[in-house]
Amino acid sequence: MKNLFRPVKPMLLVSILPQESKTLFRVYRDYLVFINLVRELVNSHQHHIHGFSWLGSEAWLLIRPESEQLLAQVVSILKRYFLWLKQHDTGSEEFQLRVMELHTSEQMLDALRYVHKRPTTCGQVADPLDYHWHSYPVYNQFWQLDWLNTQELLGYFSSNRILAMNAFRQHMQRSGEHDYKAIIEQEPKSSYVDYNLVQNQALAEPEYPYHADITSYETQLVPIPSGLQVMFNTTS
Repeated sequence: MKNLFRPVKPMLLVSILPQESKTLFRVYRDYLVFINLVRELVNSHQHHIHGFSWLGSEAWLLIRPESEQLLAQVVSILKRYFLWLKQHDTGSEEFQLRVMELHTSEQMLDALRYVHKRPTTCGQVADPLDYHWHSYPVYNQFWQLDWLNTQELLGYFSSNRILAMNAFRQHMQRSGEHDYKAIIEQEPKSSYVDYNLVQNQALAEPEYPYHADITSYETQLVPIPSGLQVMFNTTS
């Protein structure tokens, strides 16, 4: 295994939480819209997504940014997503975006384990492999996403993919990862970026440039494996 404490190019752990205990994802189509917006973020701006977990009331992304415009671009897709929610009379009208920098591969692997365990921590499933709206099944090669980068973090375990996968699975079985949700909430603001963004009425007006784009998502969604349709819980 490589030196996990050696500084590397930073990644960002991004948390998205709706306010007042509202839902972020309620139905299957909400997840599809969001997954396409994230895919667009990668394809349009060349950022690298290394992990994610999307539950009914929260979303996590592990991102290596390729430009200083990442936060503005994340805010842009979130505004478009919340426009989608508003058009369907569901979800929250306010959300909190918090971003924490990770500077070593040890921190990144710890954060990835935290993200992958969120479905079990939140009581969605007993086994993280039974929840498919996160990147753990992709890391285990149960299905593929062309915009998710799994090679780098697996490469910290071994250059041999089989050995890397075995070591990664052992890593996932360990406990003791940090509670990043609590850390981000308690850390002083100098340690993270905190955006409170309120969706305003203008976002729902027809002249808003993304209005037609979001409306047309119902017919433009990229297909994903049909098995995913029954392997999630939106009651959190």
